Amino acid sequence: MEFNENQKRVIAHEKGPLLVEAGPGSGKTTVIVERIKYLLNNLNIAPESILVITFTRKATENLRNRLNDYISKDDLSKMHISTIHSFCLEYLKSKEGFLKLLDDDNSEKKELFIQKHKRALGFVGSATLFDYQIPAIIDKFGEYTSFNVNTDKLINYIKETKPISKDYLDFIESEIYFSKKRIEDNDFKDDWYNARYLQTPKAYLKYLEVLDNNSYVDYDTLQLKTLKHLTRDPKTQFNAVLIDEFQDTDPLQIRIFEILLKQSDYFTAVGDVDQHIYAFRSSFRDYFKDMKERFDAEIISLDVNYRSTANIVRVTDSFIKHQRSDYTQKHLVSNNDNYDNDTFLIESEDSQDEASKIFNIIAELKRLNKIEDYGEVAVLYRKHNTRTIANLIELLDENNIEFVIRGQNDLADQNEIRSILLLLWYLTRNMDEGHVLSGDELDELNLKAFCGEYFEPTFWSLEDETKTYLTTLQDLFYENILKVENEIRSLQGKRPVKSYKRVRVNESYENLIRIFNKVTPPVIDLRHVHEADREFFNNLNNLRKRILNNELTILDVYYELISLNFNKLSQDKVRNLSMLTRTIYNYESFISQTDVKGLFYFLNRIIKNYGSNYSSQNGVQLMTVHAAKGLEFPVAIVASLEKDKFPMKIKDPKREKRTIFMKDTFYTPNEFLKYKEVTLDEENELDRQEEERIIYVAMTRAADLLILSCVGKTPDVINNIKNYLKKPNLNNVIINRHFTNNDTEKLKLNYSSFSTYNLCPYMYDLVYNYGFKVSSEKVTNFGTVFHEVMETVNLKLKDGEKISKEELILITQDIYKSMFDIKETEDEFNMLIDSILNYYNTYSLNQEVVECELPFELEHENYILNGEIDLIYKIKDSEIAILDYKNAEHDDNKIAHYEKQLYIYASALKEMTEFDKYEIKKGITHFVKTDYRHEVDITDEKINKQLYKLNEVALKIQNNEYPKRESGFCNVCKFQVICQN
Repeated sequence: MEFNENQKRVIAHEKGPLLVEAGPGSGKTTVIVERIKYLLNNLNIAPESILVITFTRKATENLRNRLNDYISKDDLSKMHISTIHSFCLEYLKSKEGFLKLLDDDNSEKKELFIQKHKRALGFVGSATLFDYQIPAIIDKFGEYTSFNVNTDKLINYIKETKPISKDYLDFIESEIYFSKKRIEDNDFKDDWYNARYLQTPKAYLKYLEVLDNNSYVDYDTLQLKTLKHLTRDPKTQFNAVLIDEFQDTDPLQIRIFEILLKQSDYFTAVGDVDQHIYAFRSSFRDYFKDMKERFDAEIISLDVNYRSTANIVRVTDSFIKHQRSDYTQKHLVSNNDNYDNDTFLIESEDSQDEASKIFNIIAELKRLNKIEDYGEVAVLYRKHNTRTIANLIELLDENNIEFVIRGQNDLADQNEIRSILLLLWYLTRNMDEGHVLSGDELDELNLKAFCGEYFEPTFWSLEDETKTYLTTLQDLFYENILKVENEIRSLQGKRPVKSYKRVRVNESYENLIRIFNKVTPPVIDLRHVHEADREFFNNLNNLRKRILNNELTILDVYYELISLNFNKLSQDKVRNLSMLTRTIYNYESFISQTDVKGLFYFLNRIIKNYGSNYSSQNGVQLMTVHAAKGLEFPVAIVASLEKDKFPMKIKDPKREKRTIFMKDTFYTPNEFLKYKEVTLDEENELDRQEEERIIYVAMTRAADLLILSCVGKTPDVINNIKNYLKKPNLNNVIINRHFTNNDTEKLKLNYSSFSTYNLCPYMYDLVYNYGFKVSSEKVTNFGTVFHEVMETVNLKLKDGEKISKEELILITQDIYKSMFDIKETEDEFNMLIDSILNYYNTYSLNQEVVECELPFELEHENYILNGEIDLIYKIKDSEIAILDYKNAEHDDNKIAHYEKQLYIYASALKEMTEFDKYEIKKGITHFVKTDYRHEVDITDEKINKQLYKLNEVALKIQNNEYPKRESGFCNVCKFQVICQN
């Protein structure tokens, strides 16, 4: 491949910090790959001393796949390529031992964690926090950590500026329980807000303590702890550091990167300030400029665009160049000299008009054979609830044109999900008199929903007779609510109301209690249900009884429900249902395995934030700009550009609003945030600039044809480049690059997935392809803690440390109490101490640890093999053994399975050059519950046999072979309910 001069300069850069301005389509990933190759092959940098930080896990996988074609498996396995959070977690574990990551992409675990610890965090009484308000607290805790908050000063500021009235405190003291409706009725809404505001920084300090007590870190505290360790001891193994997407660096990360820079000879940061669209809690700093000034870093610009035509490059560069600082060297040009297209501007009066014009252009592109399939066209927009997109979807549907919506929060709108929520409501609904119905129960969670009143049911189909009965029953209930409400209003001299749906808004809390005390909720009498439907309701009633008796976990209940129609569902619907199991699993882990009602409320609240699955990849691509970052399309239509909406006007420039988008603001003045070094006016200007950059990123996704579509009043930023834009004329348009984005990834296999497939391919499909989860088995404290203690101990032994009896007891105690209550399980804890001391003195004391907790990921022809080896230790100078801890009891029937695992691990070691000098002689499975060790001899014959079987399984998976396999395991399989259908 031919590289331009600046690409060559980046690839062959010698010592000293380097900043790479990588413009859109400039071959950034290719240059990073070549830079790594140069470090390895030309500068002889050891692979284990190379650290590459990517922005996403997907980017990590992509980079690994690209490197795999050029460097050895061994070198690739030694390099550290990961996201910043994965790097910090691994680094912290080497410093602090046992840690658990609380965060995930949706902050679901963190939300459940805070829900569980609300009382300990002080969100009670006057500062009562409802579960739906937790996301705002998560945001503030993250802000406090990342910007180094001064909690004492912030607390004093809130006390002085957001007073809480004595009347409110007296009112709360007099109440039996907290009622939002009572707060609103008595005009204490502001006081309640101020109380939560004040409690938030107080709770933050307690939150950090609760995290530590439970050995948890979230994404923010993970970075903070890493920074503290690196500040104390900045030395690391990394002499060459590469940072991708450097423009999206946050305040903690930049401080980590600066330490790494000072300790490395080869530091390269790659990014594009123009494409910074992930403003970190309303803050952005140009770290390219800072790095250049503070560390005299060299800047090289990759300014040849290999993606877009010359006209697109001219238009986009003219759009954004006014934002660029003086230091930048970017002068973007296109590499495409063969053809060019005008950039078009559509102007529409309203969303219906805009949708029609966009549709006509898409249809015309296909009619004129300018595009080969609709997947070559992307329609990009600011947010999903744009009216134009809803109208466009209708037009695409009406004309049978396929489309794909990416990143839309529409899981709650899918019929199968609505069906599940309705069934969970029915199983857990409160039948007691006096239950005040929620807004959802007055809306769509009712008996009429079973009849298809609001959506098409997925798991049942009722006879007309049953539908008539249920509808009448529900309507009668609503009539009674309205009747009682108007009777009360009449006594109070108020005018009658016409709709029961307004009851929660119109009435005081006292009146709501009076109304619902007089109205009995509807109860189904099966004698009035059609005979064909009685079994369905009988099964639900029986399931409710089993729930009340705590006979089932929540996931057991879930599988009972979806088994009603599981095998007739499309792949997309199955994937949507699998997503719920991950949420349920988290709920079981943090809150309860049997609280079905609590799970229902949690699901009903958070599911609105989740997106559904779409299989088709060949339709028109509809997505937000943020979802499109990193992608490219032959045709990009940037839709719904409108003054004050896209780019979006700053919502609260003076920071006066209590809520934005129904979320508490709890503003923190910048003076109390050490790492936020901007004024409020500067911050507002940064937000405005980011809105422009969002449009720039959208525009630069286009390879051959860019179309800007405005609705209503044209934004000033578009008027500024209007002389570059033409009215649409597709006749002379040339689309030469016909491609769609390919998201396929190479199959990954580990011992667990391999053994699952051998046990039952159908179960493998459910677990590893769809992601279905099952309830965690109740493992003993003994086995779980034993494994974690030995991980910590072996890391110390590897570093040549000797561990005293007292230190060993302290390590065990710290890990044990992070999981379990020592006082409640004192006998088991004492047995565990004795067992660990005995194990250490018998096996570990004179054992030379070569490596422990060794992760591996090795590419084979048909799959990638990954896993983690618990322990590798010397038998003799040139002989080693591998050991795997099992929390299970010794079982002769399972020994063969565990032996296969050891052979697979041995095969991985044989591919790593650092173990070339050793002969792998033994494999050991240690059963910690029974202190039993099973040993096997490692031979090439046994290793090759397992590698052959691994490849055989990989080929079957690639061929989508997932037959159901009957065995003795079926009786205990959690999927047996859906498997039998």
